Order: sequence, then C-alpha cells, then structure tokens
Amino acid sequence: MKNKVTVLFAILLLLTVSFGCSLIDKATSGGGSSSNSGTSNSANPNESAKTGVAECDEFLDLLTNDSKKADEDFVSRKIREYAIDFAKEAIKKNIEENKGDKEKIATGCKEGKADYLKKKEEKNKETQKETEKSTNTQQS
Repeated sequence: MKNKVTVLFAILLLLTVSFGCSLIDKATSGGGSSSNSGTSNSANPNESAKTGVAECDEFLDLLTNDSKKADEDFVSRKIREYAIDFAKEAIKKNIEENKGDKEKIATGCKEGKADYLKKKEEKNKETQKETEKSTNTQQS
C-alpha cells in the first residue's frame, strides 16, 4: 500500500511539473510571442537602426531574420535568442571600440557574419546527419 501511494505521488508530481512547464511555454511563446515581438519591434529600432556600415547592417538584418522561428521548443528558442543577442552586443562593442574607423568596423562585421554563417552551416550539417541516421535506423 505504501508503494502505491509513493508511486501515485510521484506520478502526480511529474504531471504537475509537466503541465506547469507546458503552461509556461505557451505563455512565453503563444501570448508572449506577440508581446515579445511587440517589445522586439520597439527595441529593434534602437538595436537594428542602421549603423551606417553596410556590412554591419547586413549582419543585423541576417540576425533579425534568423530570430523569427516559430516551430521550436522553449529551450532551443532561448539558446538561439541568447546567441543572437550576444552577436548583436559584439557588433555594438565593435562599433564603439572603432568609432570613426569604418574600415575596421566593416572588417569586424564581415568576420562576425562569416563566423556566424559557418557555425550555422555546421549546425545544419549536424542536424542533417542526425536525421539521416534516424531515417536509416528506422528503415533497418
């Protein structure tokens, strides 16, 4: 009898946690995404305002476009948002450190964009390999 109560309590605890997490995820992605996109749009004019350097503007546009993926889970979305915010901060830092020298700013943005695209391509290749492995495993 004691084991049944313990198992029932454990199952109840797991259900409570899973429902709680799903509600948090829905709140942050469903209703929160429209409010986040609203705050992002209000914050974006300051962040993605044209820097005056074409390379940096292209990189910022790329980051902004990559930030618009709706079909991700909560953790993946937050990791991606963190990486994009980190890249935007690096652009701001590059601009502040090299004020007046547009060539250095452009070079920094080119390098950052190339590194970002390289990492993005590597991640896509890893995802494709994992998909192929799971497809081959399922066919066997």
